[in-house]
Amino acid sequence: MKKKIIISIILLLAIGAGGIYTYYKTGLLSAYRFKHDVEKYNNQMKPNSEVFYPYVAVPTDNPVKYVSEKDAVEFLDKGTGAILFGFPNCPWCRNLIPVLLNVATDMKINQIKYLDIYNIRDTKTLGDDLSITTTKEGTASYFQLLNKLDLHLNNYTLTDSDGNKHDTGEKRLLAPTIVFVKSGNIMLVNEATVKSHIDKGDGYSPMTDEEKAELYSILKNGFDLIYAANPTQGC
Repeated sequence: MKKKIIISIILLLAIGAGGIYTYYKTGLLSAYRFKHDVEKYNNQMKPNSEVFYPYVAVPTDNPVKYVSEKDAVEFLDKGTGAILFGFPNCPWCRNLIPVLLNVATDMKINQIKYLDIYNIRDTKTLGDDLSITTTKEGTASYFQLLNKLDLHLNNYTLTDSDGNKHDTGEKRLLAPTIVFVKSGNIMLVNEATVKSHIDKGDGYSPMTDEEKAELYSILKNGFDLIYAANPTQGC
């Protein structure tokens, strides 16, 4: 009897392990995690302000797949697909996400890679004497990403009290940045949302229908560039 019980427990554990593996393999865990990470800021106010984070509803079956820093570097080396760099409480990201997911649904894109960059970037400050100090070091993989995306990124600048900008001598991976890659070749990079929305200077401002349509067109073009022959192919 004890032997049968032990065998039954082993079988249940094996079935459970298989289910967990399938959960990971199909990307369902990443999809649920993305939904949770983004939606937890709904109806929440930005700290020390009276501004609410843009509301975002994320489908449970979204195509977002979390990747590690190492995976992101390797993907830029030889991958095909799209990768989004951002973090869930970034207001610009929250404006972009619904449009990106709509494009993915319409084009039957089954995977978009995602790297949360909130904790991996370095932070620099500008002193009263205009000296630049690094107050937080970036990770080694972050600087590898900067190197690979160098030609497509803006300079990391700091602004003094008079509104003058000072170059730190390195590039900056802004949130959100979405990169479309084909066999390791960068086909298109889009930072933030669209120019007219960026010019408002406030990521908490909702995009107009025209701005959403413009962003949709940009993102669709990115997927067209990498999946022209087979738009439903994932990576």
